[in-house]
Amino acid sequence: MKAFERDPTFQSSAFALVPKKGKPLHLDGRIIHDLSAPDGLSVNAQTASEASPDATWDPFVSIARRICELRRRYPGYTIYAMIADIAEAFHH
Repeated sequence: MKAFERDPTFQSSAFALVPKKGKPLHLDGRIIHDLSAPDGLSVNAQTASEASPDATWDPFVSIARRICELRRRYPGYTIYAMIADIAEAFHH
């Protein structure tokens, strides 16, 4: 760690594991990446949000078009799509 103390460009942030609702931590947990500490020196504090583009999501039709394109390009192959439910991802 001494090497990192001498490097002013090194930035680190904490990770934690918290239990998911109704499940013991030894069976399942949610990883929390704390970008807000230490106060004034955190990743969040050092980030110029006005310089970051807003996140945008393609409409469903673009996903459907991509699947059709891949089916034409790779006939006979199975096309897989990864999905995730992030409804429980953020708790404020």
